Amino acid sequence: QVWNQLVSRESEHGIISNEHTFVLVHRQGHSLQISPSYRYQPADEEERAFTMSDLSFFIAHSVMSRLDQQGKWQGAPSPGPLPVSLARWRSCNAAPKLPISSSRPNSPLQLIFTTSGCPSFPLQLSVVDKFNWDCSFSTPLVLESLISHTQLPVFRGHLNGSSVVVKMAEDDLCNELMDEAQIYQELQPIHGSAVPTCRGVFSGAGAMFLLMDDVGASPTSFMSLSFDQRCGVLKSLRAIHRLGVIHNDLAASNIAISDSTAIILDFGQSEIGHVCPGADLCPELIEGAAALGIDPTDVI
Repeated sequence: QVWNQLVSRESEHGIISNEHTFVLVHRQGHSLQISPSYRYQPADEEERAFTMSDLSFFIAHSVMSRLDQQGKWQGAPSPGPLPVSLARWRSCNAAPKLPISSSRPNSPLQLIFTTSGCPSFPLQLSVVDKFNWDCSFSTPLVLESLISHTQLPVFRGHLNGSSVVVKMAEDDLCNELMDEAQIYQELQPIHGSAVPTCRGVFSGAGAMFLLMDDVGASPTSFMSLSFDQRCGVLKSLRAIHRLGVIHNDLAASNIAISDSTAIILDFGQSEIGHVCPGADLCPELIEGAAALGIDPTDVI
């Protein structure tokens, strides 16, 4: 709501926060200037002093600007642009913190939601260290549409010019997302050939995000696929089994056909440690083949 008021020119100053941190946002003409994030409970006295000083100055600038707009400034100098005022104030007080700017430095990845039709405040995400995927990105991650509103919502968007899909988890559900990310780690040898290529796991603003390449839409049913495509689904499932993973939720909504390749999606119910007894003995392969309308022994 605050962000929408700023971009729609309803206000010039805003404070956007979550339960741990906040940022100061100032609109000047067509630009939005965003501060570094501040913590509600700074770790030391120096950080606490800088936080209170910046916040006090920001509030004072907001009041002065409002009085200036209402013609009640009574001939005193206008407060002027916030970045200039902050720079001058900090110079007088020898405060070493960064001035407010339109960029957020040292951010490995910025996330912007546009699902409501208006860009959200950019969230700074951090890479989860336990995964070793290449997580170097030159542009923000922009999420444009909600494609699945289940317990863990799934969004479609773009990053570095490519279409991507992001699964999001908050609070207690973050552990479930991390479990699914671990599955993708086990399946790295078949990323892009039987399962989506996973680009990384990120955290920020109390949530976690699993980033994957977009492999397209799911079919309405297995029977809407050609025979070769249905065989491809079973081949992909067997490739997953060979890496010790059982899917546990094979359905048409959990597959996609990308460049004639059957890609299996959604490993939220999957388990590691599966020892597959073979196509003619494995329950998941037998049941999957029946649902696909093929003989499991026909697929090598």
